[in-house]
Amino acid sequence: MAPRGRRAPGSAGCCSKPDSEYWFNPWVKYLREEGVDFYWEKPLARLEFDGTRIISAFCAAERIQADAYILAINPSLPRRF
Repeated sequence: MAPRGRRAPGSAGCCSKPDSEYWFNPWVKYLREEGVDFYWEKPLARLEFDGTRIISAFCAAERIQADAYILAINPSLPRRF
């Protein structure tokens, strides 16, 4: 825990822990318990659309179909999609 009045390394300034520990890790745990699958180490190759929504995602040759998709990317990286 960071000393009072000082932010933890890696935090946005609102927490006494790094942001990933404070915000991200609890959400990942909860979502996994709810049956959400994560594909951390598989690079996204492409998204398939039906004209109005995503109908599948491809990680290399693997086709992934789901009820919903969340694409979380680093906004400072160059746009690829």
